[in-house]
Amino acid sequence: MKTLTTQPHSIFFVLALPALLIAGSAHAHCTVYHPHHCTTGKIGSLPTDSIASFQDRLIANKKGRCLDIAGGRNANRSNVQLFDCNGTRAQRWSYNGNEIRNVMGRCLEVAGGVFANRTNIQLFDCNGSKSQKWRFNLAGEIRNDKEGRCLEIAGGVNTNGTNIQLFDCNATTSQKWQKTNLSYRSPGQID
Repeated sequence: MKTLTTQPHSIFFVLALPALLIAGSAHAHCTVYHPHHCTTGKIGSLPTDSIASFQDRLIANKKGRCLDIAGGRNANRSNVQLFDCNGTRAQRWSYNGNEIRNVMGRCLEVAGGVFANRTNIQLFDCNGSKSQKWRFNLAGEIRNDKEGRCLEIAGGVNTNGTNIQLFDCNATTSQKWQKTNLSYRSPGQID
């Protein structure tokens, strides 16, 4: 098994893939926020079924497109869609263990608090409601805490502008996500 060693105050990125996580040791405080608490890390899985917190990352699907706020709008009820990863503010997210917040300060939300299949996902002021509670898991899914349904690319269509919705978790690629650093480029994207 490959080993990752960190130095005090070094900066490193955590990259989650469906079954892998580059993480620190078993120390409870070994996180992206506190890398100086890490001694030696291993490539493997976390002890729980969730992914550690992160700041200022892209959330990409398996085919190289990212979770994106349509038109880059920072307004309540702005639609969330799939779009080529470009690192703009409309694609930069933080996760604190239960909410996904865009760097502009609003949260990913199940529209209207309706937890039925095909309910739209939107941006809204963070308010701590159940419609804004999410969990990343090691399978690459992003699940809503209320009903356990997953964030999904509508119809599994991997094109720019495809809507993001809530749907029963079904282990398809349209529900697989990974967080990645800001230098991520879509497959085939030219610098």
